[in-house]
Amino acid sequence: MQVLVIKIDFKAAAKRHFAGAEVLLASQSHTASAGQLYGFTAECGLKALLVAHGLPTEPDGDIRKRPATGYREHMPKLSQAITNLTVFPDGRAATRYISMLTNLADFDDWLIDHRYWDEPVLPLASVPSWREAARQVNAMLDAATVDGVMT
Repeated sequence: MQVLVIKIDFKAAAKRHFAGAEVLLASQSHTASAGQLYGFTAECGLKALLVAHGLPTEPDGDIRKRPATGYREHMPKLSQAITNLTVFPDGRAATRYISMLTNLADFDDWLIDHRYWDEPVLPLASVPSWREAARQVNAMLDAATVDGVMT
């Protein structure tokens, strides 16, 4: 019997969610699902940045559960925590990457619970701003990769 070892890879997840969101948005019939994936893109990308800059992880790569760090959150709580961050795990080295994320506040009306809501009550008018904020996160991941901060 082969044992499946699960390894959390926030960067790969962010890239996958962004690509999926773009396909769904292009179909013009799955805007709500694209919006959810843009939020997951941002969440995973921010967690990838935190981990690359020294945030402690579990053996599977997930953010450490104990002691609580405050970064095991979904958007918009995660983006607000990062925006208010005064001490990054490795000091000021991540400031360059955080400064690339000028639209994180656009996720203030994005909720993980939207996945349960009926489409007519979702804030679909926000999807274009969520897309742009997720695009910024994606570009930040690319820059951090080129800089050798993450693989």
